[in-house]
Amino acid sequence: IVALYIVHMVYNLTTLSINSWMPTYYADVLGLSPDKAKLHLTLPHLAALVLKLCVSRIASALRASGFSMLSSRRLMCAIGFVATAVPLMALPLFEDVARHPPWQTTVLFCLALAGTGFHAEGFRANYLDVTDKHVGLISGMGNCLSSVAAMGAPLIVGALVQSHDGQWGPVWRAASGSCVVAAAIFGVFSSATPVEDQMGAGRQKAA
Repeated sequence: IVALYIVHMVYNLTTLSINSWMPTYYADVLGLSPDKAKLHLTLPHLAALVLKLCVSRIASALRASGFSMLSSRRLMCAIGFVATAVPLMALPLFEDVARHPPWQTTVLFCLALAGTGFHAEGFRANYLDVTDKHVGLISGMGNCLSSVAAMGAPLIVGALVQSHDGQWGPVWRAASGSCVVAAAIFGVFSSATPVEDQMGAGRQKAA
């Protein structure tokens, strides 16, 4: 459960960093006015929506091909975080608008936010597997902690940009690295066995 909470916090921190700061990034780094940037700011969210509409079919195909519930959840979570981490890591390479038109950056943002759609069948669905009797409590605590992490996103991003003389590379590298760490944590420590069953098995072993 702790691993699930950590992963959810990283997800919210990263996603809110992208969503909250994209307009500033297009204005300050790429030099696009709000009027010119509106399509660029819309397309990444449409990409995430399209992926979310397809992700349940992908999960069903995995289960049909023999993946267990746990392995399916872990794989979807890993794909989601890696699909977000790679484009974010590449963003600083496209800051020179004289060589790279803004639509190339938009493609990277589309890929990054589309990656977040995999989590609907990854760690988010894992809330339904990790407990039988306390889904509301576990989910509520997870959403609370992840919301606290999201509240910290503007503070963290602002501090990184200011401490690096207006450079955005450290922001995207930090977000990318946190996604990789979250994927590793969920891949190692996640479980699809309800905690009630795990505790019962532990008491039986102790007896």
